[in-house]
Amino acid sequence: MKKLIVLAVLAAAVYFLAWPPLKVKLAELMPAPEAEFAREARARSNNILLGMEGASDPKFGPPEQFALCQWAKGKIAMDREAIEFYASRWDSFRQSKGLYRTIRNHEILGVSVSSASGTPTAVVDLRIDGGRYKWRVSPDEPIVCAD
Repeated sequence: MKKLIVLAVLAAAVYFLAWPPLKVKLAELMPAPEAEFAREARARSNNILLGMEGASDPKFGPPEQFALCQWAKGKIAMDREAIEFYASRWDSFRQSKGLYRTIRNHEILGVSVSSASGTPTAVVDLRIDGGRYKWRVSPDEPIVCAD
């Protein structure tokens, strides 16, 4: 019986002393949904910009096609019908901001996430060839200009 009481006291002490630091470490390993979507939006925007530079990984296909797939749906590749559907919208998106060209350099300045409508939406602040741009990124939707 003494062993059982000692074991219970020891378990309670470990719980109260070790749980707070363990809880913090678990929170770091499992980020909030907003932080996860901010990383996804940053990666998706970077992939588009790499494709527009012509510097994306060749195993993902031609850089322009990879950039279009990332812009339209955040996918590595899409079927032919989807690419044909989004191609003119992709061209219009780039022409609207004077980006219908090969870009030379880019920098992602920041990402802010809002989940007010229930669907996370990120605003990505960019610098492309010295000009400032803002993109609104939503999951499985084409990216739109936010400025």
